[in-house]
Amino acid sequence: MSKLLRINLKLRNLARTILAKKHYTKLNFPNTLNIELTTICNSSCIICPHSSIKRKKIMDFNLFKKIIDEASKYDIKNIFPTLYGEPFLDNNLLKALRYIREKIPKSKIRLISNGSVMNDKQVDEVVKEHLIDNIDFSLDAINPETYNFVRKGLNYEITIKKIMNFLKKNKEYGNKIETTVSFTINDGNKKEIKKFRKFWKNQVSSIHFGADDGRKNNPVIDKFSNKPCLSIFESMFILSDGNVVLCCMDYNGNYSLGNVKEKSLKEIWDSEKYDYIRNCHLIKNKNKIPLCSKCHILG
Repeated sequence: MSKLLRINLKLRNLARTILAKKHYTKLNFPNTLNIELTTICNSSCIICPHSSIKRKKIMDFNLFKKIIDEASKYDIKNIFPTLYGEPFLDNNLLKALRYIREKIPKSKIRLISNGSVMNDKQVDEVVKEHLIDNIDFSLDAINPETYNFVRKGLNYEITIKKIMNFLKKNKEYGNKIETTVSFTINDGNKKEIKKFRKFWKNQVSSIHFGADDGRKNNPVIDKFSNKPCLSIFESMFILSDGNVVLCCMDYNGNYSLGNVKEKSLKEIWDSEKYDYIRNCHLIKNKNKIPLCSKCHILG
């Protein structure tokens, strides 16, 4: 594991420990919603289990509206309208972003994209209307050969051209949208960390280095931690079929906590099933939860 990654992990775990002291008590309602608008993606990345996902689906827009309408009654700090899938492949994306802006104007809208399919019209509207507050471009490489290997199915030159176009448009409108580029460290790209950082440091708002958590390959992080997971006390993950799951590690929706087609978000959040899992984490028995017992994400 590289020195940079070790430092990042230590800082992240320190931050999580500090936050945990405040938030290991369940919030009245999640302050962060992760809403999977689509599972459709144009890439087969070596660190992503997307190719094994069976539930290929775009979320019904009326279901999405139901989620946002209920969430608008609460203090939602962050909304990620993405999970497994490339959001710009969803024809309803801009409509969904506008609906969030209308119903929950104070919430930060944060998008994660591989950046490869954005067209000029989408970029113009997103930037001009300030439809998002942050966009995180997942790149994972700086050399074309490495990129084309790590992010199979994509083309480095095309992606970089589209991202640069987004950055140019954003600058023209006063850089209202925070921009991030992400680099998930694995055996195929770990030699490119310094070069990646040098190239992007003056072009985007921030650079994020993470680690392969083992969803598809052998993880860079291989230590199990029995600390409670902070996300189950403050965040909710809603799949495109309406199922609520514990986190992004449950990419096939095998451990549903309830479906928003049948129950409200609040009912699911306060359910005995959800509280049982939280309690297992609090008493350091999270290994009783099949999904959590296999998780390599620390703390």
